[in-house]
Amino acid sequence: MNGSVDTYSVREFPRIRQSYIDVREQGRRRHLIHGLVEADVTAVRRALRARAAGGRPLSFTGLVVACVAMAVAEQPLLHAYRSGRRRLVLFDDVDVNTEVEETRPDGTRIVASRIIRGANRGVCAS
Repeated sequence: MNGSVDTYSVREFPRIRQSYIDVREQGRRRHLIHGLVEADVTAVRRALRARAAGGRPLSFTGLVVACVAMAVAEQPLLHAYRSGRRRLVLFDDVDVNTEVEETRPDGTRIVASRIIRGANRGVCAS
């Protein structure tokens, strides 16, 4: 950890939202349906190559993590933590957990989990 202190605010959990929690609890017994998403990333890949040619490379994974983090930061309730029945803790920074492939010194490849702290802060600035 870099020694920085996490900043956050605490807000009262709206009573009207409690009914949503009750509905969600009932839904836990239901089956999930997963969906696939397709997106054309041609222009994004082109922009990444142009950025790398200018000496400022950024990985596609890094770009996706930063964009998701900035989108979540715009809606703080998406990454709020519920503390008890009456309080919400809203963090100022968005931390993202992602999986990356690493090569060990012996040459074997593994998937490692990484937490990117403050992923919403200025990563995509040109």
